[in-house]
Amino acid sequence: MIQGDLKPSSKTKDGVMLFSFNNLEVKISSETKTLFVFIQPERLNLETLFELEGLTQWLQSHIEVQSVVISNEHALFPLSPSDETLGRWSVDQLKHFQQKLSRVVWAFHKVPQTVIADCKMGTDSFGIELALCADIVLLDYEGEMHFDYLEKGIVPMSGGVSLLAEAVGAHRARRWLLSTSSVSSEELEACGWIQAINDREQIVDILKKINQQSSIARIQLKRQWQEWFSPIHNKIEEVESPFALAAHQSEDYQRPFRQESFANARDVALKMREKSIDSSSH
Repeated sequence: MIQGDLKPSSKTKDGVMLFSFNNLEVKISSETKTLFVFIQPERLNLETLFELEGLTQWLQSHIEVQSVVISNEHALFPLSPSDETLGRWSVDQLKHFQQKLSRVVWAFHKVPQTVIADCKMGTDSFGIELALCADIVLLDYEGEMHFDYLEKGIVPMSGGVSLLAEAVGAHRARRWLLSTSSVSSEELEACGWIQAINDREQIVDILKKINQQSSIARIQLKRQWQEWFSPIHNKIEEVESPFALAAHQSEDYQRPFRQESFANARDVALKMREKSIDSSSH
């Protein structure tokens, strides 16, 4: 794990608190015109996603900010909700969470700043999808990404298929997701998705380079990428969401907390068929 702290000191002019959030600590560095967004909870929750989405609206109108770093004070990038939390959620609550996560990812794609996700030692399923909002994804050399959706009884619907396939290639994405792999920083960097770092000062160097760029050129380049990702976002809505929502009807995502076996796919299919026949006969 890399030692060091990127957070601007609150005792100086840099680092003055800009917002009043419950789950985010937001500070700014005037040296690099960077907005630092520190997610306080160790695990993602709906309130955090609402606050992140609200922050993107502020960023849209503050083009003087050159870069955004999303990070936290924990060893790992924000993790998925716990098995206990998922076990208590209704299907509608899980749907609402994943839809909000999808909107947050797309909202960060549309901001004019360069967005950096400092993933530290790594994260898991929903945390990976949040990291897909970033233009630059950083991971400690000893870090790993855990593609554990299926172990949780969850299907991605916030870019965990479409955006991941775009970032690493469809064959890798399919293999990692279906094998619930833990993938090292070395393999992730080899496919071009992340940049492995061994010193927090490397992040400062990146921010300084961004601050030396033409703001107008960067904003136009970001708009090009927005157009590039637009069809992928449509694919998320048309493909990822329906299949994820269909899978969640089994409530498999609740079973790890209950220490129950996942539903038998054949039994579920037969019940759905019977239900369909009953509906059509009335």
